Amino acid sequence: MNWTKKLYNIALVFSSVLIALLLAEFIVGSFFPQNLNGSWILEHDSGLAINKKKGTSKSQFGERKVSYRFGEYHNRKTKKQESLQGGMPKILVVGDSLTFGIYLPDGKTYIDRLQEHFQNEYEIINAAVGGWGTSDYTKFIEIFCAKIKPEHIFIYFSFGDIDRSVVSYLYTLNDEDQIETGQANNKSKLKIFLNNNPLYQLLLENSHLLQMARGVFLRFTNIGARSTPQESINNFSRSFMFGKKLFLKIKNDSKQCGTELKVFNIAWDGIVINSELDDHTMHFLREANKERFFSENGITFFDLIKTKTMEEVLVNREKFIIPKDEHPNELGAERIFLATLESLNSQ
Repeated sequence: MNWTKKLYNIALVFSSVLIALLLAEFIVGSFFPQNLNGSWILEHDSGLAINKKKGTSKSQFGERKVSYRFGEYHNRKTKKQESLQGGMPKILVVGDSLTFGIYLPDGKTYIDRLQEHFQNEYEIINAAVGGWGTSDYTKFIEIFCAKIKPEHIFIYFSFGDIDRSVVSYLYTLNDEDQIETGQANNKSKLKIFLNNNPLYQLLLENSHLLQMARGVFLRFTNIGARSTPQESINNFSRSFMFGKKLFLKIKNDSKQCGTELKVFNIAWDGIVINSELDDHTMHFLREANKERFFSENGITFFDLIKTKTMEEVLVNREKFIIPKDEHPNELGAERIFLATLESLNSQ
């Protein structure tokens, strides 16, 4: 077989594969359209899931299409923040996807609204990550607080925060009821390779076929420090103790970092998400309230559900959430922002 024939056969194979992929893309895009979401989650050496620290990523949920931009502290940032003067005092904000502002554009998250409110006073570092729990932001504060050097840390305590910590290996609770650093799993080499590949990012934000394949892959893969429930803390009394120890560690780490800590509860039962996955979290909140845990330990704690701002949300929640998703919409984010201000002004 001469080289002309070999090249012809190679070209034939490649063209056949390309046509098959294009046909598959057409079928999936036409009959099984996917939400075209980019990738912005990385794995720290500790196992902690964090945002990337530069560039942008696109995100979609139905008709909602937004773009996120990221800053040097693995934080979501807005274009408006680029005009802030360098060296401004900082407020570090941590939480989950509600605080990150999933599916909300720049300027419409409650953290963006806080930045507008404090525009001439603070730069707000929104390091929240979707799926984070108490263990995750405890670890982030431990690792990054000294680098960021914030004057304040705002924790937005959310749905499943304790439940997510029970299935996290970032920290464990030993027999003496003390928390210990868990053993991190090896980072995914495939994830590292794909995160560093611009072509993958481009295809991911434009290909329905690749999104479908990614969805199947993620069903069988944990990104970040997640495992099966820890037997040592997988009951209410132990998870309550675990949650208290995590917050006491945060208090101590914040003190060593020279920052003032404030906790805002947005994990009201049944308002945004009502799930059995929140059992440990709701138990923690009830017992912490009975024990006056936060006040007895000198941690400033605000329950946003008790503010006047949230009264309408309690009776008309559908108005304030993204349909079929249940994260706060623009109106919901506005209410959380106003409830935060109401709480801060009540001090």
